[in-house]
Amino acid sequence: MTKLIFIKKATESDIEEWVDARIELWPSHSRKEHLEEISEFFQGDGYINFIGRIDNKLCCFLEASIRPFANGCSQRPVPFLEGIWVDPKYQRSGFGQQLVKKLEEWAIANGFNEIGSDCEIENAQSQNAHEKWGFQEKERVVYYHKSLCVKDNEIEIPTLETKRLRLEPLSMKHSLGMFKLWSDEKVSRYSGPIRDSDGNLIDMPASRIEQTDLLIEFWDKALNDGWGFRWAIILLETDDPFLGTVGFNSLSDQYEIAFHLVSDYWGKGIMTEASTAAIIWAFSRGATSIEAFIEPENKPSFALATRLGMHPTEDYIEGARKYVKVL
Repeated sequence: MTKLIFIKKATESDIEEWVDARIELWPSHSRKEHLEEISEFFQGDGYINFIGRIDNKLCCFLEASIRPFANGCSQRPVPFLEGIWVDPKYQRSGFGQQLVKKLEEWAIANGFNEIGSDCEIENAQSQNAHEKWGFQEKERVVYYHKSLCVKDNEIEIPTLETKRLRLEPLSMKHSLGMFKLWSDEKVSRYSGPIRDSDGNLIDMPASRIEQTDLLIEFWDKALNDGWGFRWAIILLETDDPFLGTVGFNSLSDQYEIAFHLVSDYWGKGIMTEASTAAIIWAFSRGATSIEAFIEPENKPSFALATRLGMHPTEDYIEGARKYVKVL
């Protein structure tokens, strides 16, 4: 004989017992996680719950939500039975059927004509219960998964555009432009030691294109290793588009920016425009500050750092002064 229980929507006074019951149904979630979910339920729409009490003790509960769609259902949106729990000592007492009946009444009153649900294929007990409650099996689905081998430190460098420029990831297609840039003594004068991927020094200014190709390979490897990269600075709508590079020597909380521009374009605001775009991107990615190391004699770079809002510090590395811009 089916026992009758008192069924109602849960309120805040029911939370502690409700959480205890939820832990039995979904033990992989912590008590804190259950409390957070229940708190969200009370604050939002699209969620339905009913609890049952007998002798003033919670003995069962049902949770449902309004989903945009559900497999096997034609109505959109549609109520979906998310979970149902009955105290083991009251199982086979008809409490689950009473909860589902309450959900049906709520759905009809709110303009719905069907309810969706699901269960795992191997859960025969749940399948039998669904059939007893009046659900009909509609389809079976096998879910597949393929792991992708992505490095934790791998980064994707976007192409950026400004009013006059395009910043695109440096590659071998910029080989001629890189040679022009680094064969200029004015550019390489304050660059410090330049090394290839094996740590070998590259003589600067460059006299052969093979030397600057090694530099492109260096930054390609740095990008793959996840610690630094360069953008090629391209002047839009011109026949001589490659102007230089801008990028970062480190990608921790503090991003170290570096910039080199073909000397023919100095004094035209090109590097200010390119570096500003680079800094905005860095802050959007989580950088807390931007730093640069500039030799005291390198007055153009000092002026650029000032225009970018960077301030000098008292820190020096190999004679280069550290400049910082904080978010």
